[in-house]
Amino acid sequence: MRTDVRGAIRNLTSEIRAGEASWDDPAHGFEEAGRTMTYAEVISGLTDLLAKGQRYLPDARRLAGIGRPPPWDDLDPGIVDLVRLLWDAGFTPTDSGDGVSKVGGSMDGDDGCVIPRPHVALSVDRLDLLVETDRAISVLEASGRPIDPLTAWHVEGTYAGGDDALIMVWGPEP
Repeated sequence: MRTDVRGAIRNLTSEIRAGEASWDDPAHGFEEAGRTMTYAEVISGLTDLLAKGQRYLPDARRLAGIGRPPPWDDLDPGIVDLVRLLWDAGFTPTDSGDGVSKVGGSMDGDDGCVIPRPHVALSVDRLDLLVETDRAISVLEASGRPIDPLTAWHVEGTYAGGDDALIMVWGPEP
């Protein structure tokens, strides 16, 4: 089920105005790193998402990292610019790699990557999959990255049940 960002802000601020909660109270259901976020933190994060054009949260799992950018220093150096471009455009990157920095590892450990080409995975609401896939293509094209599944950048959207869908942005094969 989709959560409307404006509706979530309205509900939380209504509880504060009604005296049912204060800015510093824990907002139950909104957790991050094992602790419950405060009303102020949640509303701030939701406001940041709204400012980026994000109208819906795909599901409750999305709330855990509201407004938190990707860990820029931990990303492969060859993909940081694209992840930042997509983040700034309002997408939620969930995985990425530049296809060269850590090739040779395995999915079982933290020792590397098994995808030998640039890629970024984006989490989107299933109901927005088509529109968001087209928007991702537009963002890439506007940044000067040509779209061609055989020789250049490639974008594909997929849905396999549940609330979340996935957009994969693939770079050219080496």
